[in-house]
Amino acid sequence: MRLLELTLDQWSFKIYITLGKNSKLKNKLRFEEYLNTFLGEIFIDNGEGEKTSIKDTDTRGFNFEGLIAGFFDGLFNTDKKGTWDIKLKNGGRASIKFQENINESPTLTSIGSLYSNKGFKTHTPKEKEIINNLYGIDVLYKDGIKKVLNKIINSEEIYRDEVVILDSKKMISSIRKILEMSFKDVDIFITGSKEENNLTIQVYKKEDIIDNIFKVGLMGTRGSKHEIRIKSSKFTPINTIVVNLPKTTDDEVVDIYRGRNRDWADDIFGDWSGRIRTDFVDYFYDNRERICKSIKDYDEYNNKGYSND
Repeated sequence: MRLLELTLDQWSFKIYITLGKNSKLKNKLRFEEYLNTFLGEIFIDNGEGEKTSIKDTDTRGFNFEGLIAGFFDGLFNTDKKGTWDIKLKNGGRASIKFQENINESPTLTSIGSLYSNKGFKTHTPKEKEIINNLYGIDVLYKDGIKKVLNKIINSEEIYRDEVVILDSKKMISSIRKILEMSFKDVDIFITGSKEENNLTIQVYKKEDIIDNIFKVGLMGTRGSKHEIRIKSSKFTPINTIVVNLPKTTDDEVVDIYRGRNRDWADDIFGDWSGRIRTDFVDYFYDNRERICKSIKDYDEYNNKGYSND
């Protein structure tokens, strides 16, 4: 992989990556195997001498964060306090999400902690006061932010206890404060997805995400009704980065592991050749004259009756 250009002008990123047919085969294989770890694809032998893929998504989020940190010279949020995952070189903090495809709906965060005493531990006394005094906070807790927000977008009335009609403008103000508070430690969102033979990375400004939520609403939650889950296709990124995914054939992989001097090793070491690492074989071949001389000198030394003991 060759990094040609990387500039960070506020949140405008440019990154160009080449990993084409002129790249070293070993580099293609290394990058392919690494990408497979966060694409959730691990290739194993199916028992008939052929490769088959299985899904393994346990570590892909962490591995994708590692890729982003490498691209943008970022630092990890090691203690996992807050919503951000990576602090970029210029000081901005990013929340990183990986999804199966570009049309999925990532969950940006859950605001359930705002309603609990446990969540208050991460907020200042002033923020606690704001939350407790938000207009319609009881309805937001009861119905969930998605249900209330979609009613506002569809110009439907919002009821408290099926009697009192709440003011939509005041509810919008409350929801905005909740979103701003939930994302107070995030500057941008970065998502990744696999599209055919490419890895697509998209960058979104936090302010754009919040503003657009009030236009298109939120998606249905996967678990808690307090999740903030968006439809990616309805949001416009400020930058899109496309990384071509390298692919190696089985024959190329065999060539890598056989190396350039395996035939020589087969002749010299016989059946043991297959047990010797390729880099060792290459080392033996490149230094064969010196190694042979060292073996000869060693044998002559011992044949004279000398001992190393």
